[in-house]
Amino acid sequence: MHVFITGASGGIGLRLTKLLLSHGHTVTGLARSEASADKISAAGAKVLRGTITDLDVLAQGAGEADAAVHTAFPNPTTGVDWIQVCAEDRAATEAIANALANGSSTLDKSKRIFINTGGMLGNLGDEEAGKIPTPATPRYLTEELTTALSKSLGIRTYNVRLPPVTHHAGMMHPFIGGMILAAKKLGFSPYVGEGTAHWPAVHYDDAARMYLNILESDPTKVPTSVPVHPIQDRAIANKQFAELIGKKLGLEVKSLSPDIAMQHLGFIAMIAQFDVPASGEKSEKWFNWKPTEQGLLEELEASDLDIWKS
Repeated sequence: MHVFITGASGGIGLRLTKLLLSHGHTVTGLARSEASADKISAAGAKVLRGTITDLDVLAQGAGEADAAVHTAFPNPTTGVDWIQVCAEDRAATEAIANALANGSSTLDKSKRIFINTGGMLGNLGDEEAGKIPTPATPRYLTEELTTALSKSLGIRTYNVRLPPVTHHAGMMHPFIGGMILAAKKLGFSPYVGEGTAHWPAVHYDDAARMYLNILESDPTKVPTSVPVHPIQDRAIANKQFAELIGKKLGLEVKSLSPDIAMQHLGFIAMIAQFDVPASGEKSEKWFNWKPTEQGLLEELEASDLDIWKS
């Protein structure tokens, strides 16, 4: 199988690229910079230069592939025009899926696979429970488009919903890093309200294996056009993060009201109040997937990254 991957130099994309190559597949990775191109090339994949707004380039990559995986998306930060970003994401999704369906692959259309990457904010439970629309960050519209494209184009499509924290030991997730920096500034480790909002999490390596399992799955044995939940830690409370940060920094742990938290934590305070009661048992069964890597709290407990230091 030849696979086209956007975000192929990123945390998920590069791991997936290496996994695919180790399983005998070939990969073309989209690279927007020379540094990204070097990472993809070093892994042994073909490089295609461009960005997710270069729709002709996306069509070129997907049109030569048997499957396409769209992982490229900006990191969550303040000051981003999410309406525009999500509109560009939908345009990229449509360009990739259309080119895949009408490209040069010798596979029957019903065996060609497009995987979109989304998130879990607004999720109401398991894979089939639905989501609450989040108009301020409308990634859910890309999910809806991906599902619709399966029906209109006759290809297999999947929406992989990554947990709010997708992690590995060599980097600090921006949500958690923001909480650490806020604790240092405030002199105590904050959580919002009762601290009972829960986030699921997954290790990058485990998440990449889920994509691989989808790509290698038997179309006669798994559903198509379904959300996929790669979840390792199902429910870590906001207060648990604050307690771990307080312990590592030697600081008291305190609750902040939502209004005060917004003043000190900004975007992170808003995200921290989203309860994400997601589960992934169906995805595990559908795609024969089990997480094997270190859990998030254990990873943070052992972390010695510079952000923890004075």
